[in-house]
Amino acid sequence: MKHKISVLFIDQGVAFGGSLVVIANLVHCLNPDKFRAIVVAEMEEKIVRSHIRGKAKVVIAKHNFNYVHWQRTVDALQCLPGKFLKKTGIYLFSILRILTNILYAIKIALVVIRERVDLIHINNGTDNFEANLASLLFSRKRVVHIHGIGKLRIVERLFLRFVPRVIVISEFVRSEMIKSGIPAHKMIVMPNPVLPEIVASDARERVRKKLGIGVDVKLFGIFGRIVEWKGQKEFLQAAQLVLHEVNHSMALIVGDISDGEESYLHDLHQFLLQAGLQDRVIFTGYARNVAELYSAVDVVVHASIEPEPFGLVITEAMAYGVPVIASSLGAPREIIDDAHDGYLVHPKDTRKLASMISKLLQNDELRHEMGARAKKKVLEIYDAERYARNIENLYLQVLNS
Repeated sequence: MKHKISVLFIDQGVAFGGSLVVIANLVHCLNPDKFRAIVVAEMEEKIVRSHIRGKAKVVIAKHNFNYVHWQRTVDALQCLPGKFLKKTGIYLFSILRILTNILYAIKIALVVIRERVDLIHINNGTDNFEANLASLLFSRKRVVHIHGIGKLRIVERLFLRFVPRVIVISEFVRSEMIKSGIPAHKMIVMPNPVLPEIVASDARERVRKKLGIGVDVKLFGIFGRIVEWKGQKEFLQAAQLVLHEVNHSMALIVGDISDGEESYLHDLHQFLLQAGLQDRVIFTGYARNVAELYSAVDVVVHASIEPEPFGLVITEAMAYGVPVIASSLGAPREIIDDAHDGYLVHPKDTRKLASMISKLLQNDELRHEMGARAKKKVLEIYDAERYARNIENLYLQVLNS
């Protein structure tokens, strides 16, 4: 090998989420003797740099017209009468979107040239027009990493025809993408890795003290972006029952608003006020020390009300020995063996969800045994180093194809 392979990771997420964590873990574990990483992202720079470790170069480039703006535009166009007007509006705004993002496209092109990129890893979606175009214009091989589900547009299906390999994060996503028209032979399932941090022995006590929570309090929480489909409302409905049933218990909501969901956050606070529970539920906001927060809770709840593509918070919590009660919709069924190393509950069944939370909070032996089984499983199956070696082999296959 005459030189290191330069891999350009392009992430278009505008709010912190699992897709950035996955790329950060991958970059951290790539063989530095064979690969060089450049990461282009459009989140807040301090958030990106706090997660991308090692010698990876970080470039911040932002769409002027990002996917959140696009979704709001599409939703607004649905008010137009007739299919013709709706399709015409979407077509015209698609052109406007491309024109508005010319500066972003130029920045991507300059990175490809200046960094002598060998391969482009398009993360977090299939609709990054500029990243796909750069790959075609400069004849760079690429892989697309799909972290979610959804109907593909014509241009996305067209780009994917020229992609040699598509990484999907679960069998559930693979089956959904087949329905959207991606050939099965192009896809490879690579579940998200976990890379647990070393947590100080006094972290639990220290974090609880900072939050004003006693060491003897039974603490349960939900982790993730505050967005309606992640189920924080359903979590609070279940928490209301738990907090009345389990003495000396409190709840945490860890994460920040995402994709302009300010009204949803307001609704959550209003629910607590009406229930009179505002003193027993703590919103932490965005948390960099998420590992320490996992160590501070007794039970983690995952309550996505739409099918979950993977659910990174599930495997993260399990890696720290915390039992998880997860949504039964989507990929969590591939991760958790129900009643063995966690529980699966339909998130809309808030009474059953509350019952499972209370059961674990009130049974220390069950909680610790389940947490231990979960930790053992995750560290064996979702190891980040093994994941990186598999990705490296995939890169070499694509480059040599």
